[in-house]
Amino acid sequence: MLKKGLEPIINVKTKVLIMGTLPGDQSIELQQYYANKNNDFWKLISLVINKDVTSYNYETKVKELLKYNIGLWDVFQYSKRKGSLDANIKNEQLNDFSKLEIAPNLKLIFLMVKRLANMKTYS
Repeated sequence: MLKKGLEPIINVKTKVLIMGTLPGDQSIELQQYYANKNNDFWKLISLVINKDVTSYNYETKVKELLKYNIGLWDVFQYSKRKGSLDANIKNEQLNDFSKLEIAPNLKLIFLMVKRLANMKTYS
Protein backbone atom coordinates (compact mmCIF):
# COMPACT_ATOMS: atom_id res chain seq x y z
CA MET A 1 0.00 0.00 0.00
CA LEU A 2 1.33 3.46 -0.92
CA LYS A 3 1.80 5.66 2.15
CA LYS A 4 2.24 9.44 2.05
CA GLY A 5 4.09 11.27 4.79
CA LEU A 6 3.12 14.45 6.60
CA GLU A 7 4.11 18.03 5.89
CA PRO A 8 7.11 19.32 7.82
CA ILE A 9 6.65 21.18 11.08
CA ILE A 10 9.25 23.89 10.67
CA ASN A 11 9.46 27.65 10.60
CA VAL A 12 12.02 30.42 10.31
CA LYS A 13 13.09 29.94 13.97
CA THR A 14 13.65 26.17 13.73
CA LYS A 15 17.15 25.28 14.93
CA VAL A 16 16.78 21.52 15.50
CA LEU A 17 15.03 19.15 13.12
CA ILE A 18 14.06 15.65 14.20
CA MET A 19 13.54 13.34 11.23
CA GLY A 20 12.04 9.88 11.11
CA THR A 21 11.58 7.63 8.11
CA LEU A 22 7.83 7.78 7.46
CA PRO A 23 4.93 8.17 9.91
CA GLY A 24 3.19 5.01 11.10
CA ASP A 25 -0.33 4.16 9.96
CA GLN A 26 -1.99 5.76 12.99
CA SER A 27 -0.02 8.99 12.50
CA ILE A 28 -0.92 9.09 8.81
CA GLU A 29 -4.59 8.45 9.57
CA LEU A 30 -4.72 11.19 12.21
CA GLN A 31 -2.28 13.48 10.36
CA GLN A 32 -0.24 13.81 13.55
CA TYR A 33 3.40 12.98 14.12
CA TYR A 34 3.93 10.24 16.73
CA ALA A 35 0.20 9.68 17.27
CA ASN A 36 0.58 6.12 18.55
CA LYS A 37 0.21 6.21 22.34
CA ASN A 38 2.82 3.43 22.66
CA ASN A 39 5.49 5.60 21.04
CA ASP A 40 7.78 7.28 23.58
CA PHE A 41 8.54 10.31 21.41
CA TRP A 42 6.46 12.82 23.40
CA LYS A 43 7.88 11.46 26.67
CA LEU A 44 11.39 12.05 25.35
CA ILE A 45 10.50 15.56 24.18
CA SER A 46 9.11 16.25 27.65
CA LEU A 47 12.51 15.36 29.13
CA VAL A 48 14.37 17.48 26.58
CA ILE A 49 12.31 20.64 27.15
CA ASN A 50 11.75 19.95 30.87
CA LYS A 51 7.97 20.20 30.52
CA ASP A 52 5.50 17.31 30.47
CA VAL A 53 3.62 17.63 27.17
CA THR A 54 2.34 14.05 27.07
CA SER A 55 -1.23 15.00 28.05
CA TYR A 56 -1.43 18.02 25.73
CA ASN A 57 -3.52 17.90 22.58
CA TYR A 58 -1.55 17.60 19.36
CA GLU A 59 -1.82 21.27 18.38
CA THR A 60 -0.39 22.34 21.75
CA LYS A 61 2.41 19.78 21.48
CA VAL A 62 3.36 21.25 18.10
CA LYS A 63 3.27 24.79 19.54
CA GLU A 64 5.59 23.69 22.34
CA LEU A 65 8.04 22.15 19.85
CA LEU A 66 8.11 25.33 17.80
CA LYS A 67 8.47 27.43 20.96
CA TYR A 68 11.70 25.52 21.62
CA ASN A 69 12.75 25.86 17.94
CA ILE A 70 12.34 22.13 17.30
CA GLY A 71 10.89 20.86 14.02
CA LEU A 72 9.64 17.49 12.79
CA TRP A 73 9.72 15.83 9.41
CA ASP A 74 10.52 12.55 7.69
CA VAL A 75 13.09 11.40 5.19
CA PHE A 76 10.53 9.83 2.86
CA GLN A 77 7.60 11.56 1.20
CA TYR A 78 6.09 8.32 -0.11
CA SER A 79 6.73 4.62 0.09
CA LYS A 80 5.02 1.31 -0.25
CA ARG A 81 4.77 -0.29 3.15
CA LYS A 82 2.64 -2.99 4.71
CA GLY A 83 1.84 -1.88 8.26
CA SER A 84 3.97 0.64 10.12
CA LEU A 85 7.36 -1.07 10.40
CA ASP A 86 10.34 0.65 8.79
CA ALA A 87 11.62 -2.76 7.71
CA ASN A 88 8.63 -3.03 5.34
CA ILE A 89 9.43 0.19 3.43
CA LYS A 90 9.84 -0.35 -0.31
CA ASN A 91 9.93 1.91 -3.36
CA GLU A 92 10.55 4.95 -1.20
CA GLN A 93 10.71 8.49 -2.53
CA LEU A 94 12.74 11.12 -0.69
CA ASN A 95 11.12 14.32 0.52
CA ASP A 96 11.90 17.59 -1.23
CA PHE A 97 14.52 18.96 1.13
CA SER A 98 14.47 22.36 -0.57
CA LYS A 99 11.51 23.02 1.79
CA LEU A 100 14.14 23.46 4.50
CA GLU A 101 14.99 26.84 2.98
CA ILE A 102 12.28 28.30 5.20
CA ALA A 103 14.42 27.34 8.21
CA PRO A 104 17.60 29.43 7.74
CA ASN A 105 18.56 29.01 11.42
CA LEU A 106 18.64 25.21 11.22
CA LYS A 107 21.77 24.01 13.05
CA LEU A 108 21.20 20.35 13.87
CA ILE A 109 19.34 17.43 12.31
CA PHE A 110 18.61 14.25 14.26
CA LEU A 111 17.75 11.16 12.26
CA MET A 112 15.57 8.66 14.07
CA VAL A 113 15.67 5.84 11.56
CA LYS A 114 16.30 2.15 11.79
CA ARG A 115 18.58 0.52 9.28
CA LEU A 116 16.46 -0.67 6.40
CA ALA A 117 17.53 -3.96 4.89
CA ASN A 118 16.70 -2.99 1.31
CA MET A 119 17.32 0.73 1.55
CA LYS A 120 18.99 2.46 -1.37
CA THR A 121 22.03 4.64 -0.94
CA TYR A 122 21.27 8.31 -1.61
CA SER A 123 23.70 11.08 -2.35
